[in-house]
Amino acid sequence: MYKCEDCGALFDSPKLEMSRVADYWGFPASEPWGVCPECGSSEFDIANQCPMCGEYYMVNRRNCCDQCLTTISEAFQDTINELAKDWSCNTDEIKEALYGLVERDEI
Repeated sequence: MYKCEDCGALFDSPKLEMSRVADYWGFPASEPWGVCPECGSSEFDIANQCPMCGEYYMVNRRNCCDQCLTTISEAFQDTINELAKDWSCNTDEIKEALYGLVERDEI
C-alpha cells in the first residue's frame, strides 16, 4: 500500500506516466514515472496499517502511527511520573529500569 504525502490518498500501486528525460539521437527519450493516481503527485511512499487503530501511516522506524505513538508515550510518561513520585526517585531511574526490562524481553 502507498500513501500520497500531498493529498493523503491510499493506493495499491502508483499510476505510471511517461516523462521526457532527454533526447536520444534527435528523438525524445522518455521513462515511466510513478505518480499518485488521485492528484498526480510524485510525493508518495510505502504505508503500513497501524495494528492499534487501523489507520495507514508512512513507514518509519516505529510499529504504529504517530497518533497511537503519542497516546502510548503520554500513558507511559504519566505512569513513570507516578512511580517516581511514589518511590521518591527521579524519572530517569524509572526509565532505565523499564528499558532494562524491555531489553530482556520481560515486559
